[in-house]
Amino acid sequence: MENLFGSNFHFDAIEYLNKKHYIKGYCKGFNLNKIDENLNGIYILYAKEIDGSEYVLYVGESTKMKDRLTTHLRNYEGLISKVWVLIFSKETTKKERTYMEKFIINLLQPRLNTINTKKDFFESQIILEYSGINKDNYREYSLEELESK
Repeated sequence: MENLFGSNFHFDAIEYLNKKHYIKGYCKGFNLNKIDENLNGIYILYAKEIDGSEYVLYVGESTKMKDRLTTHLRNYEGLISKVWVLIFSKETTKKERTYMEKFIINLLQPRLNTINTKKDFFESQIILEYSGINKDNYREYSLEELESK
């Protein structure tokens, strides 16, 4: 016997509810269902020029990738054309992720990144000059002289 909604009402209702739940994971046309809540990684946001060519808009690092991307997609709605996510293992430290982020920023030169660029990529510099001191003659110098060379 067929009900008022047709013979496949049960299956149609289940499919409708599943689709309604799944679509909640979309943000501004991007399917964020593919990303775990606590994903560690670096993301690269791309945008398109008027002529259709792509450029790197922004590079960032996050331990809560889905939330971070949702924020960017809302803030730059209509501008972002593609998102590339590089996933790190859980053992990766914040320092390692930050260095990788800085490296990628300096490599790709995204338009919206104003920090972690070449000017602050390296924390400091050390210049070593030849001193002539070696294992054979170091006894001739005081500790202060060795440290200053």
